[in-house]
Amino acid sequence: MHSNDEYSSDDLRNILDEIPENIRVMDEGVDPEIQIEFLQIISEIQKEKPVPVDIVKSATLLRNENEDLEVRKRLLVRLATFPGIEWYKTLETYLSESSTEIRPYALYALQLSRMLLLSDLSDNDETYVTTGLGGKSNKFRIYCVIIPEGDKPFSDKQAKIITREFNFYAAQKDIEVENFRFLYEYASFAILLPFDIPLNDFMHPAIEECNHYGNFICDGFFATNVKIPTHKEILDVIQEKIKPNNNLLQT
Repeated sequence: MHSNDEYSSDDLRNILDEIPENIRVMDEGVDPEIQIEFLQIISEIQKEKPVPVDIVKSATLLRNENEDLEVRKRLLVRLATFPGIEWYKTLETYLSESSTEIRPYALYALQLSRMLLLSDLSDNDETYVTTGLGGKSNKFRIYCVIIPEGDKPFSDKQAKIITREFNFYAAQKDIEVENFRFLYEYASFAILLPFDIPLNDFMHPAIEECNHYGNFICDGFFATNVKIPTHKEILDVIQEKIKPNNNLLQT
């Protein structure tokens, strides 16, 4: 997400006012493509005639590595959509044993099962949210990238200013900053952002404060909660969206 101020502060506040107070952010990140695939399978299953699911036979079938992957995916969906502790335990056990190929699907199935189980046990209607990067303490994890304003990488002194000021502003808004990383072309870090705080309300003041020490950070930045992008993907975004004439990318 490139910060280009598409929405006014009032627009953002109106959106935030519509978010339920009892929202819960799931800690584990899930690939959005897997989420979409699961929703498609759920939609297909809902159109089919209900079929009883034997939990013992299901667990045995899941462990059969020779069974077709698509069959096991559909079985994971069926198990995940039964709100019961025995189904959750079955998925939890399978996740600890699952192979690399199906593990991301097993992880999301366990998340779905957990959400249903918690909702079933709770007296309050709660909304659960999953993202590609997950979260912590009911906050969204967002991966952020900032780039130098000039044609040189961030200096050691500038790196210290960035670390200090971003941590300072984060503390004012109950935001946690994770894993500062300074590369030649950019600096990256992750933040844990409360869902009621617009990202721009944190990023812009922090960048502005840093720039009081020499105007060395570009106003534009890149942020995503879908996945941690590769180095090449970040360079492509910088080149195409934020700073097309960035000489750092041409040396």
